[in-house]
Amino acid sequence: MDIICLGQHVIIIKQAIHKELIVLAVLTAQMLIGTNHYNQTGLNPSHYLFLSENSRPVWILVSQNIFSSNDDFKTIWIPGLEDTLEVALLMIAIYVLKDEEIRRIVREHLGDLNQESVEVHREISKKVRKQLYKKCRQLNYRSKVVLTIIKESQINRQLEVLTEYQLELDICTPQYSCYYSGWKEKMEAEGKLEVIRDQF
Repeated sequence: MDIICLGQHVIIIKQAIHKELIVLAVLTAQMLIGTNHYNQTGLNPSHYLFLSENSRPVWILVSQNIFSSNDDFKTIWIPGLEDTLEVALLMIAIYVLKDEEIRRIVREHLGDLNQESVEVHREISKKVRKQLYKKCRQLNYRSKVVLTIIKESQINRQLEVLTEYQLELDICTPQYSCYYSGWKEKMEAEGKLEVIRDQF
């Protein structure tokens, strides 16, 4: 998998979902997953989750590789449109928190949890998915998530479900966007930048 960073929030990714299939897509959301510093609001990341939305959504979970030489862990899960966001939280429960009960249930359906890719709706029934999401909502995640979402992402319509999870969370959505319009051949801006004054 090749990842090319083109800016703070936009990444182009070439992913091999299956050995015979190569997809080129842009990412529309990303999660930084880790722990809070005990007296700061920043994040010590352990994993990254990237959402690609081309013909269908795809979550790519990798171990963080900026501050340490962790192993090159990677797994790709393909959710449905209606539960894309909850699949990401399920992945966190399995691979970051390593909750034993949730891992046991998922292992009964997937076998190996370290598969390169998982088609969630094909391999896990709707009834079992609902059971897993319910258990995830009861978890103390002991993690902080910083979720950055680009305007066009369909998970913007699913954010309310996050209030049902015991999770430290920052959600970052566009306040100001500036982009080049190929149709108009000029730069265009949306939103407004507001200066936050130092109050300390």
